[in-house]
Amino acid sequence: MQAGLRSEYTAINIDQKTLNEEHKDDYLKWFPSLSLKYEFTSNHSAHASYSKRINRPSQFDLNPFRFYDDSFNYSQGNPNLIPEITHAMEIGYAWKSNFMASLYFNSTKDVFTEVYNYNPDNNTTITTQINVDKSYNYGVNITNTAELNKWWSVNTLFNVFENKFMGEILNSNTIDPIMTVNLSVQNSFTITETLKAEGNAQYQSKSNLGIYQRDGFFDFSIGISKQVLAKKGSIKLNFTDVFNTNNFYIKSAVAQTTIDKKYDLDNRIATIAFTYRI
Repeated sequence: MQAGLRSEYTAINIDQKTLNEEHKDDYLKWFPSLSLKYEFTSNHSAHASYSKRINRPSQFDLNPFRFYDDSFNYSQGNPNLIPEITHAMEIGYAWKSNFMASLYFNSTKDVFTEVYNYNPDNNTTITTQINVDKSYNYGVNITNTAELNKWWSVNTLFNVFENKFMGEILNSNTIDPIMTVNLSVQNSFTITETLKAEGNAQYQSKSNLGIYQRDGFFDFSIGISKQVLAKKGSIKLNFTDVFNTNNFYIKSAVAQTTIDKKYDLDNRIATIAFTYRI
């Protein structure tokens, strides 16, 4: 059994001279945590945990200064944003260090979400952040480590989850939850005593982020490393997003204005690194 209690104090002082706006706030929060583990045998155990967490808005999210994209579109921070508070709970089972399955449930109050407010009087659209009443995130998480051969081991992560948002958002209080599947497979290969390789693949199906729906995406990365200089040094070559597939669309699920964004990310990158242990 492990229990803890943490306290954090936050002070905010905003003086936006361009718009002549001032905003002050301060708050003291307490964060308890509890973790329980029971070992049936040396190989089998069960665990349960609870924790309270905080996510504060960034300075950019709070800053009311206007950043113009053009004459009709600008983004602006919201100095009235308050922090997200999350209560996280989990219960699970583990076999050795090879297999773990868990059920989790997270409840978050005052969730951040980005919104687009359209003003028909001057034909402008303002991008800003607001607090939504609450959200629920729940799912099943399974991890498994297997040695398929002396030279090949696989670490698999399988996660099925759903996000549910509740609260008045842009004249609507209904956002349909989406069941999302996330699968990650990490492969490690021992080619020789000093030469190793990795191949990692990840897939995530469609999900929702506040008032937005995000398309699914796939990512595949590879790497190879070589120990040199009597194993004191190593050279590693990495290629991320080999097939340039980690790109997706985001569209608004509920809004006064239809928003569609395409994220064509620059993720296909090759790096080479050298390390030496003295």
